Amino acid sequence: MTTRTRLTRINQISHLAVSIKTVSSRALHDYEPHVQANINHLMAQARTNFPGLTYEQFAALNPDFGAIFCISLGYIAENADGDLVMRLKSYLGGEEELLAEFNHNIASFRNTFVHVKGRTFDIPFILARMSALKIRCANKNFATLHRPNGHPHLDLTEYHAEHGPGCRLPLTLIASMADVASPGFDFDGPKLSEAFHNGEHRLIARHGEWSVATTLNLLRILVGDYEAIPCERYYSVEVDGECGHLAAADANGCCPSVWDERQQWFVPTESIPLIRTELAAS
Repeated sequence: MTTRTRLTRINQISHLAVSIKTVSSRALHDYEPHVQANINHLMAQARTNFPGLTYEQFAALNPDFGAIFCISLGYIAENADGDLVMRLKSYLGGEEELLAEFNHNIASFRNTFVHVKGRTFDIPFILARMSALKIRCANKNFATLHRPNGHPHLDLTEYHAEHGPGCRLPLTLIASMADVASPGFDFDGPKLSEAFHNGEHRLIARHGEWSVATTLNLLRILVGDYEAIPCERYYSVEVDGECGHLAAADANGCCPSVWDERQQWFVPTESIPLIRTELAAS
């Protein structure tokens, strides 16, 4: 029987990377006039620091007006041949359902969550949306953000700032400086909103998984001083019921499969390397 990736033995993983994708929960004109006026006032204040900020961007950054439509996770494991591989997974669908599934799967995880800007955005956003939907966080460590950086949350943006230039840099720039393959492009704001409304959810999930894989490799290089895992060993599982391989990066460090839907970029489940700790799983 084919072995598939599961999170039932999650405590055998030392670091679990997390990244989310968010959009506005409703259009501005769907609010009552007085609410629209308040939102426009808040956006005007925000534009003093972020000129050109749109409502879609503003709402996607604020859990009061935004919603999560994708959560990507990733971890490093050893396959049956002893090689390190990335195992990547995304939760897609209705916000309440994906948050409930995510919440259930991280319930028993007691090690470190790793992310980029997660302590100031991803994790608070997840917790705020759980609260709004009356979902009680099943992992008390995940809900704890006031502990020192690194336990249980390791934000690589903070780590890099503290041990490097003293300022917080974008993921793609940090990755470039560390010679780690990354998506090579930004997929936030208008681009993300457009892809979401066009129904390109798998595309967005793949971008999230690629970002998670980049985060894990930065963890290896910046914190552990290890070599990066080549992107030929990035494996995406259970995206729209399929398993896919985030194929080798091109000369620009950008994985073609993020944008290319051709069938050859996808592989059957049985072709994904088995994880040694999962060999006994059914």
